[in-house]
Amino acid sequence: MPRRPPPLEASRATQFKKGQVANPGGRVKGLLTRTALENKISVAMNKTAKKLKEELKSGELSAIDAMIASIICRAVDNGDHLRLDFVLNRILGKVKDVVEVDSKNVEIKLAYNNDGAKADGKGN
Repeated sequence: MPRRPPPLEASRATQFKKGQVANPGGRVKGLLTRTALENKISVAMNKTAKKLKEELKSGELSAIDAMIASIICRAVDNGDHLRLDFVLNRILGKVKDVVEVDSKNVEIKLAYNNDGAKADGKGN
């Protein structure tokens, strides 16, 4: 049985009043956005490994900057491209594979028995 909508008076009591704002405090300041994170990675990637290590030892980096610098330093020291690949995939997303299929001259035939199983007897 379908649910009946609530009475009109009840739904209006919970709606916003004219001039009322849903989030009066607004967006939290200093929130790390995707663009800001991409910029931080870009800045770190343009520094030398020596410079990044010096900044890590100084202890003056923010937590996110220290994590990015640490990942890049480990990747450079160990020749571990998978660390960098992981960071880039998480930030930018994986590159999509594009597959082109030319089916102009291809003929596909499927034969089925009366019971719906494939005619090859395997039922796949």
